[in-house]
Amino acid sequence: AALGPFRFARDLVTAPGETLSSTASGIGSYAQNVGHALFGTAGVGEEGALKTAIGFASAKRALAQKMNVDPYSTNPLLQQELDEVAWTAFAGGMAVNLGFGALPDRAGVAARGTGMSNRLSQTLRDNAPAELADLNEGKLRTMGVGNAATQALMQNTSYTPTDRTRLVAALEQLDGVADREALVEWAATAPRSEVAFLMARHAEMLAGYDARVAPLARFVRRGGRALPLTRGGQLVAAFPVDYVTWSERLRTAVAAAGEGVPGKQFWITGRFDPTARAQLEAAGWTLHEQAGPQLAAP
Repeated sequence: AALGPFRFARDLVTAPGETLSSTASGIGSYAQNVGHALFGTAGVGEEGALKTAIGFASAKRALAQKMNVDPYSTNPLLQQELDEVAWTAFAGGMAVNLGFGALPDRAGVAARGTGMSNRLSQTLRDNAPAELADLNEGKLRTMGVGNAATQALMQNTSYTPTDRTRLVAALEQLDGVADREALVEWAATAPRSEVAFLMARHAEMLAGYDARVAPLARFVRRGGRALPLTRGGQLVAAFPVDYVTWSERLRTAVAAAGEGVPGKQFWITGRFDPTARAQLEAAGWTLHEQAGPQLAAP
């Protein structure tokens, strides 16, 4: 780390144009990130202006990427451990990959992930929250999502930068599916971080369905929610829940969602209890349990 200024001085002599151009670009990014930390809408788990300004936030993101965890996690114990290790690496000028070259096999497999998860991991590592916000807004505009829905999602502080980016990345995978704005509008209403996490995983499951089960055609608004239809007109509900029990709330929700469609599919990562299974099948739903692996992000 101590040699850094000398390398910069050498580059300034041997390649002044390239060096100054890179420096100007870096200063612009630096100012944007600090400005966001000072005056932006801070999401869950984001670092403050000081940690952003001195580069600690960047070191922490790199460490989290190596360990395959979320740098913006709402878990206070994980945040404490990440901070302690990241401060040590940052203060000593060490590269955060030192000591992490021999991950156990299981962790190594998890770190490799899918194509989408690998790209997402690199994006989260290489971009501060302000840069992620710009990337996500640009992607939403490209999808045809209106400004009102985009801003509602971007300003909802229930979302960590990670979960917001996961949601947008999954929507981007649904290229050609009409009215993705409907899902953005629903996702933007998430009242707390657990629901925001669920919405991001829900979108990833839909991307997995579109890639591996059947192409989706468009989203429709049903009972305050947004669910997709396949090209054959089948309604698809897919949620990361462990156990579904029958209740009046569920009865009302599925009745509103399934009205007037020729077929209805309900996919979950866990199981349906016997009463829920009987009631849903009687109402015309085709049920799929333990669908996590099949509907993993593509």
